[in-house]
Amino acid sequence: DLHDAAADAACALGAVSDVQKYSLSVLSHATSLEDKLNAMLAIVKSLRKSLALQEAKQWGVKFLQELGEEPCRIAGDPQLNSDISSMIKLIADVADESILNLKQSNDKKLVGIMKLYHEYFYIFQMVEPGM
Repeated sequence: DLHDAAADAACALGAVSDVQKYSLSVLSHATSLEDKLNAMLAIVKSLRKSLALQEAKQWGVKFLQELGEEPCRIAGDPQLNSDISSMIKLIADVADESILNLKQSNDKKLVGIMKLYHEYFYIFQMVEPGM
């Protein structure tokens, strides 16, 4: 917890090298993947804030894969377009009331993955704004 707090403080101060040092220490001592989530996010977020965008993207992909996520697919991939169409059809059949009654997830791994995706897509938009 102390290393995690130090990483958060260093991130708030913009001390990227300190963030990485503390976060990598957290990652090496963590006993479960869930314990690593904040450190992973701190590394990616600090690199984004310092505009080391390519490095931030690389760490983001690495961490998402460690969490069991498949690599992101590029726009124009026929299977991606098919999957998006399928999801649109699936969502179109869900009643508004069902969507409005969805609850926030307490699954730490899922929430961590979503936070990493948020950072990753934010970085992606900074690197390739036309996509």
